[in-house]
Amino acid sequence: MSIPKTAVIGKNVRLTMPVNTPTSTVDEYILSRYHTARENLPTRAQMLIARIETYVKDVMPNVANTEASVIKAQNQFHLTILGILESEPAIALQVWDILMFIGAKYENEIFNDRTACRFYNGLPSDKQRSFLALMTLIIGTANIRKRELTLRTVKLETISDVLKSEKARTNLAAYYATNI
Repeated sequence: MSIPKTAVIGKNVRLTMPVNTPTSTVDEYILSRYHTARENLPTRAQMLIARIETYVKDVMPNVANTEASVIKAQNQFHLTILGILESEPAIALQVWDILMFIGAKYENEIFNDRTACRFYNGLPSDKQRSFLALMTLIIGTANIRKRELTLRTVKLETISDVLKSEKARTNLAAYYATNI
């Protein structure tokens, strides 16, 4: 769906440009993309999707957050991301795709350079680099219109370095090899 976005650029001068935003729900996306309902997905996929949605709900701008609550949510989200990538390939690719949809849907509220990594330096020091690298990848690739440019400028090997298992690196590379 295209929603006109209007910016006032001068006295009595407005610039209107269409901005495409995902308007469907996660369940509608799953149904249209995978031709099945969420409850028919593997249990692990359902759990990971629920954890992503919990993160979104917990860090939305309209939610009163403290630095400690944001750091706790980021820590849980980091574990969720790693859980996705450590899953069996079919589940990892499917849930990463759903994460990309959610990232694009909430790009203005959460998954952007301004808000996604605030307070990340409060995470345990051994998780900061990994969280920052993975969140940067999500921010840059969730929106399909920015994905190709991001993947040309960011080397997946750099991000893969923060992943401890070959399975996680393989799943991440497999998703981007098939979804540019």
